[in-house]
Amino acid sequence: MNSADFERAWRSPGNTAPPAVLAAARDRLFADLRRRQRARRLFLALVFGALTLLSARVALALWPRGGTPTIHPARDWASLLFLAVPWTGFALLARQMRRHERGPGQASEAIGDTVRGLLDENATARAGLRVTAGLLGATLLLLPLVVRQLRATGKAGDEILWPAFLGWPLVAGALLAALWWQERFRLRPRRRQLEALLRDLERAD
Repeated sequence: MNSADFERAWRSPGNTAPPAVLAAARDRLFADLRRRQRARRLFLALVFGALTLLSARVALALWPRGGTPTIHPARDWASLLFLAVPWTGFALLARQMRRHERGPGQASEAIGDTVRGLLDENATARAGLRVTAGLLGATLLLLPLVVRQLRATGKAGDEILWPAFLGWPLVAGALLAALWWQERFRLRPRRRQLEALLRDLERAD
């Protein structure tokens, strides 16, 4: 059951929904908040694992091991900066999640507190979309520098130009469009719905 289901029960004709129905709706609303938090934790855990593996490979390439390192910071700084972009995004998203989980509705199953928790979760999700959009923009700005350094050091040739300057911009554009759709047609309507429900609950108190 989501907030729309609870709202239908709460605003039943004459507001006469049986207490058991409202209690079950409240419990499912609280479970929805917890489910969304678990999904966010799982997503961040997967991102952390992928970034850790990638960073470990880069660290090995930086280690001379008796010879010349494959990656040299002074020569390949743009690639290292490119790797720092997703780590920055992970740190920002993790901080947002930690702030949200310390916010309203986390330790209380009261209906109003749970709706406030869902509203805060919605705001966290929208902030996460803005962070992701900013990171995609940063990669587009850094990519020409990365390509230039890779070609200058002989690590890549002309074959990198099409993926870098056509393939990735198309993918990034599609992702940005998907983020906009998610914010415009899912998160924003859900926020309005939750705000209306909270106002109705506060009037009833």
